[in-house]
Amino acid sequence: MSRKNSIIEIIILSTGLLVDKLTKPILKLPGGSIKKKKKNKKINNLDRGITKTQADKMKNLLKDVSDKKLKTYTEKYLDSFMTRRLYNKLIIEVQDNVEKTLNQKETGFFESDKKRQLREKVLNTNNKNKKIDTQKQRHSNFLLTGIYETNSEKQKRRSENILTKIEILKTFKPNIYDKLIAQGPAYAKLEIQIINKMSIESFEKDFNIKTQGINFKYFNP
Repeated sequence: MSRKNSIIEIIILSTGLLVDKLTKPILKLPGGSIKKKKKNKKINNLDRGITKTQADKMKNLLKDVSDKKLKTYTEKYLDSFMTRRLYNKLIIEVQDNVEKTLNQKETGFFESDKKRQLREKVLNTNNKNKKIDTQKQRHSNFLLTGIYETNSEKQKRRSENILTKIEILKTFKPNIYDKLIAQGPAYAKLEIQIINKMSIESFEKDFNIKTQGINFKYFNP
């Protein structure tokens, strides 16, 4: 009886293995009874459309864009469909153009904020150096002419035959002028200020200077 049961078990087991082998290929075939579910492909966020906030920002910026080609191209995609990928590219170009356009209105230069800051820094440095040079000229010329003036101002005045009392003193009484300067800048400046306040008559009389026949005009400080 036990032997008969063993034979039956072997037959059942063999039948099961055979059925398993026959059904496996069916599962692999396209028309098999069991189908695998297809996974949904994920869409890249950069390929999605832009948000309303992004669209409004772009529209506001376009009001100040001076590049007509860039403006037309951007408006074309805003009116139809603009991906976030394209938006990220165009927003840089648009902002750069707006920045340069606004600077051109303010300074006359179509330039970025960075270049404007650099240019103005150089300009301020040059103006500062020029101002320092002008101050040096004025102080230096005061001891020579009795006037705080630049070299160009001095040349223009002399071209019009307008002379100062100190220039006359230096021409007619060089020894007196040299002694005055030899006392040092502080003393010389005080004496020059006193001479400048003198009337022409008193000046010529005190220093025994005769200017008759000389074609010039006194500078009136």
